[in-house]
Amino acid sequence: MMIVASDGYIISAIGPFLADRTHNDAEITKNIIYNNKEGITDWLRSEDHIIVDRGFRDCVKDLENFGYKVKMPCFLKKGQSRFTTNEAHQTRFITKIRWVVESANGGVKQWQFFNKTIPNSMIEKIGDYFRMKKYNKVSWTAKEANDAALDFPKMDFNELQELTLGIYQPKQARSYTTEHLNLNGSCTFEVAKESPDLIRSRIQSRLKASTKYDVYVPYNKKSISGWYCTCPNGARVVGCCAHVASIIYYLSYARYNQQVLTQRTYSYYDSITDALDYSEPSDTDSIDS
Repeated sequence: MMIVASDGYIISAIGPFLADRTHNDAEITKNIIYNNKEGITDWLRSEDHIIVDRGFRDCVKDLENFGYKVKMPCFLKKGQSRFTTNEAHQTRFITKIRWVVESANGGVKQWQFFNKTIPNSMIEKIGDYFRMKKYNKVSWTAKEANDAALDFPKMDFNELQELTLGIYQPKQARSYTTEHLNLNGSCTFEVAKESPDLIRSRIQSRLKASTKYDVYVPYNKKSISGWYCTCPNGARVVGCCAHVASIIYYLSYARYNQQVLTQRTYSYYDSITDALDYSEPSDTDSIDS
């Protein structure tokens, strides 16, 4: 169930819930309120207005018991053939406000994944996929690494290996990081304006020159809360892909140990001929000869 503000911002998406006739909108709302899912009663205040449709009629009293003001389109009373003027105006007003919610639902369904029947095998990951869709609506600010995520938790190389479950990803992370360094020897990240503890970066694929992957890493001062990458292996929760590892590698380790990012030199480099080291004769050279 989505909770949407009056300006269309998706505050939260709670679920998934069972889908049958007994698990309707009203019962789901009761479950969320009485179990205080995601601390909803902590950020909702008494006398806040909650706009719902007629499918929530069985939980109106429950919401009002928590001190919220519930607004729902009117019902025709028994023997009543049409609404009164006030009832009609109130229903139209509520419908206009709820249009924002329907618009948000429509925006989600623009993703082909959410516009089709989702297989049961994806239930465990559906929440992560939806949050990635939600993050696409977040405003991002580009920052140099020296100014971004200053409270990102520090790690040593052994801790990185424990996080990635091996040495392969940290080694790949070093290669990815050096490729994305700018002239100042730093990287550029994007920080969410609405959530400064969420960073995003776009990583160039090493297999396809035309492909780039978006990497998302939420964190707190003590630990990394999670990660997600749009690459085929980016949704794994045991270990992580090399793109995610490169972001964590730089922010938690490499930027404090710049020597690990120096380009490697090889003794045999001078023995290799650069095929691009030539110049074509110009028209002027032909005339002079």
